[in-house]
Order: sequence, then C-alpha cells, then structure tokens
Amino acid sequence: MLKDILDDVNLIYIFLSNFEDNQNKLNLANKNLIEKLRKKYKFNQRKFVSYRYNNLEYTYELLNDNQCLFKYDLLNLKNENNLILMYNEVKLPIYMFPSIKNISYKDEYILEENKINNRITLNIKHDTVYISFNYSTNCDLDNNIKIIEKLIKEII
Repeated sequence: MLKDILDDVNLIYIFLSNFEDNQNKLNLANKNLIEKLRKKYKFNQRKFVSYRYNNLEYTYELLNDNQCLFKYDLLNLKNENNLILMYNEVKLPIYMFPSIKNISYKDEYILEENKINNRITLNIKHDTVYISFNYSTNCDLDNNIKIIEKLIKEII
C-alpha cells in the first residue's frame, strides 16, 4: 500500500471514509463511527487555532500557548478505499509566517488524539476520523503498516 510512494514523504494522513449511497461522492464525516471510537479508545482533547497562508500553517494551542509553524508540500494523493494524503512537512520558525491579515484560511477546532505508538495517531477533527503516520526512513515500516492495516480493519 505505502511502500512504493514514500520517497520524500514524512507525514501521511489516512482519512477513513465512506461513499454516499448511490453516488460516487466521498463522505469523510461519520458521526456513528466517531461515537463508536470514543467508546473504544481514550482520546486526549486539545484546542487549536490554525491560520493558513498558501502551504504554511501557523498553529496556536489555546490551552498552553504553544505555537508552531509548518510548511506542507503535498507529494501524493491516493483515493482508494480511504483518502491518503502524503506530505513533506517542515517545521519553521514562527516569525516566517506573514501577517494574519494575509491569511487564506482560519480554523478553530478541537483535535482528539489517541496515540497508537510513537509514530501512529488516531485523530478526530471536525467529525472526520483519520490516522496520522509520521514516517521516517529509520522506522520499522513493515510493522507500522501492519499496525495501520489492523487499526483500519478494527475500526471499519
């Protein structure tokens, strides 16, 4: 599934999706699945405000004043059974973000996270469930892929 497309990728989002009845339209929101997951897993909640400008995202955590700036370059996108986005993520100093008067998008949200291991996290954000995988060339890729596939089978 993932092995052949991981050259410059260091962050992978796997959105657990379903298709709407009688349509070929992808539906990422699934409230029934979210309630099932909240009963099965323990999630930590964190509140954020994010500002986007092109491929830069400035994120401010509301509870502890943590600030981060990331540059995301989308390297690949796959839409098989689930939507898979592969990024090259680079952390930058926050002063590199332009004025918030020039933002493309602002989002205030609660991120619910359940850490599966140090690289894989199950997330809920805006009624959407996704798995984030922080990839590195020195990680045990085969084992992490097995964990992700097992997690997807358990959830769906």
